[in-house]
Amino acid sequence: MHLGPVVIDSCAECGNVWFDNSELERASSAAEGAAGEDLRDAVRALVPVRTEPLGPPVVTCPFCPTALTRRPHPTVPGVVAQVCPAHGAWLERVHLIKLVDDLETHGLAGLRARERKLAALRQSHDESSERHLAELRRITDRILRNFRFWTP
Repeated sequence: MHLGPVVIDSCAECGNVWFDNSELERASSAAEGAAGEDLRDAVRALVPVRTEPLGPPVVTCPFCPTALTRRPHPTVPGVVAQVCPAHGAWLERVHLIKLVDDLETHGLAGLRARERKLAALRQSHDESSERHLAELRRITDRILRNFRFWTP
């Protein structure tokens, strides 16, 4: 299957797609500005032969014995990939369609801007949590000092 200039592997039985490292980003870059319907149609064409579950919930990398790790997409809610850090990502076709839809709606620059905004929110949350923890430590220390003062 071709997504822009990238040739990706797909499973005839389940319709899911394997992206080698960096293929997903290259396909996303190529898709920006392209008609999203063409990409969605290409992904929808991956109709699975089987409809029943294909086996164990733990999926191993097709290149090494590593169990793939489920990772949510950093900016597209509801999109999850099974990832091998060394070799790539396995996406169910419904997740790929959602990713293409979001890419068409917001563009790659929009997804990157959303990622930066989420990173800033996480950092702000972490800093706020640290401030609250420091305040709780001060209060706890003060209570313990007062408790010792009143203990006979």
